Amino acid sequence: MASQWEAAAALSTFAGSHSAIDALQWCLLDETVYFRVRAEAAASLSRLVSADTDYAALHKLLRLLRDKHFTAGQVAPNDFTDFAEYHVLKVHIYI
Repeated sequence: MASQWEAAAALSTFAGSHSAIDALQWCLLDETVYFRVRAEAAASLSRLVSADTDYAALHKLLRLLRDKHFTAGQVAPNDFTDFAEYHVLKVHIYI
């Protein structure tokens, strides 16, 4: 798990790389991945936001946030039944 976290952090050094952005997105979508690794993937994705990629990382982060944490156009209420997902949500909002 530590190596996955380090890999997610290391992907943020590939500025302008669409493949790094896609890999981080898939990590975020995979709910079998440990929540701290997914949180680091979200943070790394935020560090890849740049004009070089036409803000692709930002668009992916916003789409993930909208698809997973909004209902009827509003932020869904906190759901503590899935504590790991709640921590990943906190990282999305903090970014």
